[in-house]
Amino acid sequence: MNKGTISFLSAILTLASCEKDCRLQPISTNVFDLNAVPKTLYLESDIEIDSLVLVETLENFEKTSYKGLMSYRECEHFKSYEYNFRNERIFVSIRKNDKGTINLSLLGFGRCLNLDEIVVSEEELLSSK
Repeated sequence: MNKGTISFLSAILTLASCEKDCRLQPISTNVFDLNAVPKTLYLESDIEIDSLVLVETLENFEKTSYKGLMSYRECEHFKSYEYNFRNERIFVSIRKNDKGTINLSLLGFGRCLNLDEIVVSEEELLSSK
């Protein structure tokens, strides 16, 4: 390929790619505070005591969206935590996008416990806390 063809292809790829800033407000700690997640939760019944042990917390805040030929990324704020219970994993996550909607997910015990992508507003979460 000659330099002209390479320059032309580079210009097309640049024009086809787009990154934009978002006006996303982070998820409030009133709604979901990872620092308040207990390290161990105890479950009691008449015959036994069991525990859930915190394995990991994760937080990611993407301030920009990107759309290109080979990749796509939306701005969002994501928080999650993971518990271990009887050698099974339980994942709880919350995701907020630039439209202000919040998606809640709960996944565990393979796919037996699966509440995936419940959409609520921040106001609903705060009122029903």
